[in-house]
Amino acid sequence: MKIKRKSVTLIEVLVGLAIMGIVSATTFLLSFSTVEKKKLEAAVKIVQADLEWARQMAITKHEDYYVDFDTANKRYTVYRQSITAANEAKRRNLGVTLVGMDYISDYDPLTWSPITPAQLRFNAPLGNASRTNGANFNNAGSATAYDAANAARIRLSQAGAVWTVTVLAKTGFISLGTLIPFERRRCFIATAAYGDHDEVALLRDFRDRYLLANKAGNALVEMYYLVSPAIAGYIEQREWAKKIARLLLAPAVWSAKKLTH
Repeated sequence: MKIKRKSVTLIEVLVGLAIMGIVSATTFLLSFSTVEKKKLEAAVKIVQADLEWARQMAITKHEDYYVDFDTANKRYTVYRQSITAANEAKRRNLGVTLVGMDYISDYDPLTWSPITPAQLRFNAPLGNASRTNGANFNNAGSATAYDAANAARIRLSQAGAVWTVTVLAKTGFISLGTLIPFERRRCFIATAAYGDHDEVALLRDFRDRYLLANKAGNALVEMYYLVSPAIAGYIEQREWAKKIARLLLAPAVWSAKKLTH
């Protein structure tokens, strides 16, 4: 008996191509996100190493060492004795965004009050840290009572992720903070493409009402949160990328409007 072979329909071909496209795109986005995170991690460790070097030099050379963070040019400079061009000891350009520095009296990563100029000093011969005038990091700027919890915090960012380096005032010890998690409720790519407009609210409403109502939708949302911050960070800095993103999102916005209204 001859078995009749079933032909493949056009719909099956299109579905297959769509699945292949989704898998390929997901693989690329995951790789992109990983690369951006590694870049940020490398920059944070370089900052940590340079700060530890400046502290060690203050101890061994018996000279104060200063660090000046230039947020506009994404770099910082280390000086010996005073912040002057003649006393420059080291300059480092970063491949990530240098958000700035603030003074803290606790380790709450959600509180951020950047100060200008973003500078600190490692004091000889103990290597403890302070403001450039020798005052403590606390809000009062006291030159005494170096509280163990008093510190300066340098913040770096790349593609939506944020990492911090903390310098304790009392000891000058430098430590790395943890990668600050993304806000889980945001629509990263849509926000980067449209800003805070109605389209973003439509997509967020669609996500909450339809995608999060089932397991498959939840899995899709989790995958989106994994890869989208890095892509959004790339889009929001380029106007041409925003236009392309809006064009690609238009069918999703139209569908969300029909389903939610």
